[in-house]
This record gives sequence, structure tokens and C-alpha cells, in this order.
Amino acid sequence: MLAEAEDSKATNYQNQEQETKERTKDNLAYQQDIKNLVGAQSILTKAINVLEKYYTMQAKKLEEDTSLLQRGRQTPPSTWDKGYKGQSSKGNEVLDMLNFILDETGKEEKQAHTQENDAQEAYEDSMTALKSEESDLEKSIAELTKTLAEKNQERNTKQKERKEAKKEVR
Repeated sequence: MLAEAEDSKATNYQNQEQETKERTKDNLAYQQDIKNLVGAQSILTKAINVLEKYYTMQAKKLEEDTSLLQRGRQTPPSTWDKGYKGQSSKGNEVLDMLNFILDETGKEEKQAHTQENDAQEAYEDSMTALKSEESDLEKSIAELTKTLAEKNQERNTKQKERKEAKKEVR
């Protein structure tokens, strides 16, 4: 029973050590993931700001730029009937896509934080249970060691008594 308790305690310690290593590895991966997500959000935000400024500037320039207008009245080609809008619609699509990616990156960051918190709580709960089990095993080992010592003492006493009894019988 004592050997079983000591084996259980050794296994318990190995489990604590393994879970701590895994938790550390997972936490480092989480930290790297968050670093990457925050970096991506920063880059996306900067890109969105630059493109918004650029498209705003282009729209103003298109409205104000009259250098291509002719002074005399000519009939414009039929292709001009639709009006020139430049690449504003494509630009809006790009901005919409970047904003979508930025939103998804933010959601992914929130999800990573939630998962990290859940993993940390599970780790703490597991470690609490393992420490409690370790404490119980240590108490059990102490009791078993004491009982073993008492039984050994009792055996030694009985052996001495038997030796003395054999001497008396002779």
C-alpha cells in the first residue's frame, strides 16, 4: 500500500509537470497569436486610412479638375454620356474587404482571449485537484509510514520476545 501511494504521488507530480509544460506552451502560442492579430489590425487600420484619404482626395480632384475641359462646345462622344467615375466603385470594394478583414481579425482576437481564459481556468482547476490529491497522498504516505514503523517495532519486539522465550525453553 505504501509503494502504491508513493507511485501515485510520483504519477501525480508527473501529471502536474506535464500539464504545466503544456499550459506554458499553449500560453506562448496564444501570446504570439495575439501579437500577430494586433499587428494585422494595426496594418489594416493604416491601410484603410490611407486608402480612404486617397479616394477622398481623388474624388475632390475629379470634381475640381477642369484642365481637360475644352473651351468650345463640341458634342461629346457617346461614351461620355455615362459619366466618368474613375475607380471609385472598385475602391469601395477594396475598403469594404479591408474593413471585413479587420472586423474578422477583431473577432478572432476576442475568441483567442476567451479560449485563453477558459484554458487558464481549466488548468487552474486541474492543478487545484492535483495539489489536493497530492496532499491527500502525502497524508496517506505519512500514515502508512507511521503504521509501518509501528508494525516493524512491534515485529522486532515480538522477535526479541520469541528469542528470549526460546532461550528459556532450552
